[in-house]
Amino acid sequence: LESLPKIDFLIVFLTAHGKYAEDAFDVASVDYLLKPVQQNRFRRALNRALERFHSLSEGNTLPRYALRSLGNIELIPHEEIVRLEGDGTCTHFHLRTRGKRTESRNLGKIVQDLWHHGNFLRVHQSHLINGRHLEHVSSNEKTVRMTNGDRGTVSKRYWTDLKRWLEFV
Repeated sequence: LESLPKIDFLIVFLTAHGKYAEDAFDVASVDYLLKPVQQNRFRRALNRALERFHSLSEGNTLPRYALRSLGNIELIPHEEIVRLEGDGTCTHFHLRTRGKRTESRNLGKIVQDLWHHGNFLRVHQSHLINGRHLEHVSSNEKTVRMTNGDRGTVSKRYWTDLKRWLEFV
């Protein structure tokens, strides 16, 4: 893939090696599946690829979130969102190149909007991360490090979900 001048197609990795997941994120793959693949997991990856294909073929850009703040609406591409942090009735959006934004909605309601896109996962009651920006997971310390350097603790409640998402089984 690195030898190609432009990747203008959708990629779903299917491999027996979990160590290449980071490379898959670098090329913005749709999904990363480890063998043996369960039918429901394969179906989810296929649906995600079809959704992205239809969105692109209709001339739409990649999915965006309509962040509402102080009477304004800012359309934030999902790729720009590194992580979200719940703070009572507000949610702080930590963005890749646009700093930090705050919306007056609690994290639980925002999770419902972003959850079905497949790249967002909850790692703590008050934290949602974009898996495309996940850089490192520490099994010993139960922490994550994001591409912008932010670090966070993964709660016991969400650790299994994170492992399943990463296919560490």
